[in-house]
Amino acid sequence: PEDIDPTGWPMVGANFYIYNDPTANSFRIHGDEDDNIICHIHGETKWELYEDVWRGSRIKEGSKIDEFVMKSGDVLYIPHSRYHRASCNGVPRVLVSFPINEMEGRQSQYYAMGEKSTVYKQ
Repeated sequence: PEDIDPTGWPMVGANFYIYNDPTANSFRIHGDEDDNIICHIHGETKWELYEDVWRGSRIKEGSKIDEFVMKSGDVLYIPHSRYHRASCNGVPRVLVSFPINEMEGRQSQYYAMGEKSTVYKQ
């Protein structure tokens, strides 16, 4: 409708990750600019979460704060800039990531979820 101001809404995208090779790994340790909600559709994925501390081009030793395995039906919230790595767990896997990009000058309700990464199990 014409009376809705679209600048007050966060932009949300969708990225699909399909790994047929059970030995395939995704990206190296990194932090994203956007908040992310990850829905695990099939298989298993090992996740590692890290403190926001880098030493040069390497993650600071001993800064891993959590490690867990996501399975079909699990949902993960990762706040922006939370360093993380996803890797195979020996089986093919399918995930969908929904990056939530805040509009400039606005703050969405997604921040009410907190700054802690959370896994919601089915």
